Amino acid sequence: MNGEIANIVLGVVIAASVLGYMYQRDKRLFFPALGFFAFVALMVSGPYVTGFFAHDPVAPTCEGCNVVIIVPEVLRKDYLGVYSGVSYTPSIDAFFADAWKFTNYYGTAPWTLPSHTSMLTGLYPKNHKLIHNGYNFSEDIMTMAQYFAKNGYFTISLNGGGHMGADYNLTRGFSYARELYRFENNLDIALDTIEAFTIEPFLMLMSVYDVHDPYNRYGPVSAATGYTGVLASDPISTRSLEHTGELYVQNIVNLSRAFVTSNQSIVTLSDEDVAYFRARYADNVVHLDSKLKSVFDALEARGILNNTIVVLTSNHGEELYEHWLSHSLMYEPVMNTPLLLRIPQATKTTYTKLMSNVDLFPSLSALVGLDVPKNIDGINIWNESHDYIFGESDIPRHKYMVTDGTYKLLVENEHFLGTIELYNIKNDPGENYNVYGLTGAQTYFDQITLFSRS
Repeated sequence: MNGEIANIVLGVVIAASVLGYMYQRDKRLFFPALGFFAFVALMVSGPYVTGFFAHDPVAPTCEGCNVVIIVPEVLRKDYLGVYSGVSYTPSIDAFFADAWKFTNYYGTAPWTLPSHTSMLTGLYPKNHKLIHNGYNFSEDIMTMAQYFAKNGYFTISLNGGGHMGADYNLTRGFSYARELYRFENNLDIALDTIEAFTIEPFLMLMSVYDVHDPYNRYGPVSAATGYTGVLASDPISTRSLEHTGELYVQNIVNLSRAFVTSNQSIVTLSDEDVAYFRARYADNVVHLDSKLKSVFDALEARGILNNTIVVLTSNHGEELYEHWLSHSLMYEPVMNTPLLLRIPQATKTTYTKLMSNVDLFPSLSALVGLDVPKNIDGINIWNESHDYIFGESDIPRHKYMVTDGTYKLLVENEHFLGTIELYNIKNDPGENYNVYGLTGAQTYFDQITLFSRS
């Protein structure tokens, strides 16, 4: 940038010299020449002038507001109309039409337990330690619920259980906690809770598994209709499909007998099968949207939306055969997740800077007028920003991710043994072209080294 500005300055000096010479020789040519140079200067310097005067979106405030955080598991942002224009989510799109939309928001891990815990604590998995099933959650770690409760909030958890509930002590700090699992069977619990608890201010967390596999729970309402292939008979579970192109029978536990017998030892999905698989995922999203409409209507009926921040996000997304299936690897469909903030009196804004889900806790705290919690990894995004953000996972083996929003490096461990992948996610958002070896990656290696050792 400095070099480009220097070139502009040099151009101005040259133009001034030429104009001075012409003024001395023939004043009639001076003003046409002045106009020409002014036009050229405007065209060349316009982007820099615009950039100079451009500013970040004004940070919203909602002091003392209630907070509702809705976390549907494995929800991909490209299946939301507000992000991609698809038609699966009319209720979500309408409710969040004037929201803050975050386009570079990342989970900290490709599966629920570590990423959800990061959201609740503001800590990366390496610091909160909940990176494996069966690990303990330290009592010394402050959760978002505890912090808000300490500051006068009534705290409510309507959680999906399992990796998002009491089994891992993730209801700690909530004044009231109850398992929902899915809206499918327990929507009334959510609606009754919204109506019954009138204590304000409150923090309410709703985490549900309605989008999670299996993907033909709710009946086909999308392009899945008319499909008669081998996936049609039984519930589709991504845990049954672990190998791209080579889906071994021993890993297929929920698929139809016809699928197994017709393919014997190796199963390969056809384009039609993949399209069906994705359509059934979309069906789950359509189902979620229909249930959330009732939640949005209940919040409206309570008359609290003028002082309530409503958040929609997910701990991670899902690979639908772009590279793999399920959510074990750290590609964009899994790690780059939706974040929508409906903030009273705030104007519609798109936030494009990097954000990690460790930032949600401190940023919501600041938004409602609380001090930003200390000794956490997350930042208050309203007045700070990241140069890099990270992801990590121990399943099936330790892996790291780092991105600066342009390039993303994926490695299998902190010693960089095994597969190394580097993608230009701006030019190649599908992560189809590994440019490791073609583009310098040392900066990203250094960042992972610093991250893993800090």
